[in-house]
Amino acid sequence: MARDSLTRVTSEDDTHPGPLDRFRYVERITSQTEAQISGEVWDLFKDRAGLTTEMTSMVQQDLHSLARDVDEHFGAGFKLEFFSAFHRH
Repeated sequence: MARDSLTRVTSEDDTHPGPLDRFRYVERITSQTEAQISGEVWDLFKDRAGLTTEMTSMVQQDLHSLARDVDEHFGAGFKLEFFSAFHRH
């Protein structure tokens, strides 16, 4: 399933290039003025732990809000049925 998603061809209905096209485009990007550097992306952030905590909190808030909306619209049992079906696959 993941392989199908990553190897699908961009269609006319897509609003953005498909993964294969994105990978091809990225491979062509080169820097003519900056030398390559080593290290990890995390090295670019001053406070990795703080950023991780802040982003996790934001995602949790969004998920709680979404869960409330689902409960209000579909009823509390919907989530249980949905996730049970999802985990069977």
